[in-house]
Amino acid sequence: MVFSTSDDLGNFRGSENQFYKQLGVDTDWDSVCLGDNHVLLTKTDGTLWSSGENSEGALGVGDELGRLGEVQIGTDTDWVEISASGLQGFNGDSSFAIKSGGTLWSCGANASGQLGLGDNTNRNTFTQVGVGVIWDKISSAHETAFALKTDGTLWSCGDNTYGNLGLLDNSDRNSFTQVGIDTDWADVKCSPQHTLALKTDGTLWSCGRNNAGQLGLGDNVDTNDFNKIGVDTTWTKIGVGGGSSAAVKGGELYTTGDNTSGQLGLGDNTNRNVFVQVGASVAWVDVVVGGNFMIAQLGLP
Repeated sequence: MVFSTSDDLGNFRGSENQFYKQLGVDTDWDSVCLGDNHVLLTKTDGTLWSSGENSEGALGVGDELGRLGEVQIGTDTDWVEISASGLQGFNGDSSFAIKSGGTLWSCGANASGQLGLGDNTNRNTFTQVGVGVIWDKISSAHETAFALKTDGTLWSCGDNTYGNLGLLDNSDRNSFTQVGIDTDWADVKCSPQHTLALKTDGTLWSCGRNNAGQLGLGDNVDTNDFNKIGVDTTWTKIGVGGGSSAAVKGGELYTTGDNTSGQLGLGDNTNRNVFVQVGASVAWVDVVVGGNFMIAQLGLP
């Protein structure tokens, strides 16, 4: 079952909802991914669904009409990974999805080339990104996208104002461009302005805007190249959002960056420019970072 507190998730209401409500009666939902104004979902049968704001085609249903309830996208039954992006209060919602065969598809806003299709034209249906390429993971934020291939290479496209694409410059890209030559990337998470990535050796890397210390490098200097954070080799999970970052290693949770709303979970509102451990627990298993909040998951005892 899927529950939501927002009308973007298909509550069929005209007002905001402060309490979780079940979406319909289906019990076969598999995954859900939130943009700021729309949502993508998959079911256990491999079908792809969307709802919410659609002024630039992010729902992938062939028009620009919003949906208050989930609508199936096409008839394919081999969707395995999804990513939805946007920025609250702004147009620019985009959607990405990967099929079981490794093909990558995108739709929605494309002002900065974030769809990776070689142009800056919006799409209202899912369009394949390149051919003959096997993609593994996708992460997107407002006008920015990163993707991993199965060969361990890392690729990025879209807005690059702060060097957040990790391409050694600040120029936008409208096609996915390889980040360096390394073939040992394991995961990536991007915000609209900064990025964290993991390698297979358990090391943690960051690039982009650093005004609040969100890169965890001990300073507040932006960088357009991925820089290794410390010497630890046991990082397993990462999360980015707004001007904050979080990561898990050895069951410990660490946060850095903007803390004006107390989102770092450190008991104060002071920014950090290095990763600081949150509490003493060693049972953290995952973390998700929003614009000014974080949600972390503890493992079962």
